[in-house]
Amino acid sequence: HDQIMREGIAKHRGYEIITEGDSFQVAFATCQAAIQFCLDVQYRLLEQSWSKEILKLNACRVVRGAKATACTPAIQQSSACCLSCSSP
Repeated sequence: HDQIMREGIAKHRGYEIITEGDSFQVAFATCQAAIQFCLDVQYRLLEQSWSKEILKLNACRVVRGAKATACTPAIQQSSACCLSCSSP
């Protein structure tokens, strides 16, 4: 998770401000870069080959039905990106 986040930050020219637990606070020069970062990281987390130990956790269960259009690992749903964009 941390490696994927940091690779995404570098790829989209972000700046890691602070981390707390598994949360990252990151700044980007443009809103577009921030959005591209979020999409990139979400897809990379979804495509990641997770260990069996991690997949046994409740946070990684498969979600079906109203909360998902397909079988979606809950880990992807719990890795949210929150954006706040403004112009100078």
